[in-house]
Amino acid sequence: MTKVYYPVTLAKIVMILFNLAILVAGLALHDALWLSGVFFCGLIGVQFHFTVFEDTRDTNWANRLDIWLSLLTLLFLLCKFFVVTAVPA
Repeated sequence: MTKVYYPVTLAKIVMILFNLAILVAGLALHDALWLSGVFFCGLIGVQFHFTVFEDTRDTNWANRLDIWLSLLTLLFLLCKFFVVTAVPA
């Protein structure tokens, strides 16, 4: 199997920064309505990942960092949303 490698572009760096911003917003917010909005933005970020990055077989560090950051952010936000909504205020 050939090794697939695409160069890092500005759009890929912006995607990583977007996912980092989603993660920071999720860490800072504690309201269920805002968390659900941030979670929705995270879902849009995962969709944009498959638009910006050319191939999932890409061995570039930016591709792997972005997909793992996206998925772990979504998992974290989902767990935090359950905790925030399960505990009465």
